[in-house]
Amino acid sequence: MFESGEASSPPGQSLTSLNVTPTMTERLQREREQLRSKLAEVEAALSTIEAHPEVQQVIDALAKLHWLR
Repeated sequence: MFESGEASSPPGQSLTSLNVTPTMTERLQREREQLRSKLAEVEAALSTIEAHPEVQQVIDALAKLHWLR
């Protein structure tokens, strides 16, 4: 049943990759990383459109018309 003192698991799945409910700390850390990633995307988008005012005007106009979401 057990070999080398370890519980057997399905092929390709280790005990550390089992679906376990994360702790509050783990959830908050994951959310922080997701927010940092999203912020980096927003900063990159803003830098790009601010560097090209003519494109920024078109994007802003389309957004006001609800063509971009």
